[in-house]
Amino acid sequence: MCPPHFCPLCQNHQSFSAFVSLYKHIRSIHRNDKTFNIRCSLNPGCGSVYTTFESYRSHLNRYHRDLLNDYSIPIDHSLNMTEHPSSLLFSNMNIIQDKEDEPFVEQENSDEDELEKFEDIRSSENNIPWPLSTSLINEEDDIEQFTVNSFEKHYVRFLLDLREGHLLPQSIIKSITNYFTAVLNILFKIIHHQATQSSNSLLIPLADIEKLILQIKTSMCNITKNEHQFSKRCEEHFGYVAPCEIKINDQGDCGYYVPIERSIKNLLNKPDVITYLIDNLNDNIVQTKKDPDLMLTYRDGTEAKDNSLLKLNPNVFLIQFYSDGIGVTNPIGPKKDEHKLTLYYFVLEDLPDVVRSMLHQLVLLEYVVQNIYH
Repeated sequence: MCPPHFCPLCQNHQSFSAFVSLYKHIRSIHRNDKTFNIRCSLNPGCGSVYTTFESYRSHLNRYHRDLLNDYSIPIDHSLNMTEHPSSLLFSNMNIIQDKEDEPFVEQENSDEDELEKFEDIRSSENNIPWPLSTSLINEEDDIEQFTVNSFEKHYVRFLLDLREGHLLPQSIIKSITNYFTAVLNILFKIIHHQATQSSNSLLIPLADIEKLILQIKTSMCNITKNEHQFSKRCEEHFGYVAPCEIKINDQGDCGYYVPIERSIKNLLNKPDVITYLIDNLNDNIVQTKKDPDLMLTYRDGTEAKDNSLLKLNPNVFLIQFYSDGIGVTNPIGPKKDEHKLTLYYFVLEDLPDVVRSMLHQLVLLEYVVQNIYH
């Protein structure tokens, strides 16, 4: 029995018993999605990300044609526990109506080939939406009592997304804040004008409104005042772990490390991480039991069988450490030159392959200048 295929574009990750059924679902439901973004993980050689349906279809025709032409497999698929029956019926209707499928062409035209090449270059691993990296809104946000402090929290979240998600520099962030404060000034002037024109008594005095807007403006300006203030707010609201300084010698040279315990704790507290880890670990165990010659992780090797720690704690999660050397150029100042840095980082090995291969799943542990380190 073939393993089920899950739709990465559905919020409930709807499952299908055959890939051709999943393909029909994507074509019928998601082909015109503005946020279409899918990674091919049908075999270890794939992994490219496609942001249009046409480029994804072109790739499937070229490399996975046998899966697309397999019409003998039943079209039924399992119902997700969070899915409504009407949703299942709707999906089945779309699959049944697909009897008039367009033929899968042997050779794609040159335009589609160029489109796929363009999408391969333009696509980024960081664009795959999944709960580990996209669940920014906590459930308690819907029931919290909003104050100036809660406004600050949401504004920091907005700026954090601009900085880390869209790689905007601090100068642009500060400019955005200046425009927002100007908009608040205009908003108060509009409220003031409407209040003076109205004959009805105000429920809230204008002085109180002005005071509240001033508090919000002050909070917004303080957040983007400098890097220290922004990092302080991220630590307060989102558990940001700042690097700690390590003194290396008497000359004042130092390295920096991020406490690994806090990093792992923050990672495991994110939505669905534990579920992803456990499910992937169980899947790997099932696969290796079916094929004893298959080695998916360190656990499947001979060295792991003699590892005393794994013998005492067989259910622990594995951490993979990496080190890498990079060059950083400082074009100005007295130390303008290229500096060699050694970076140490880690990743949770038991995460699914598609997730573990994303760049932003590598967690920085330590960095130090190479000539100082040696």
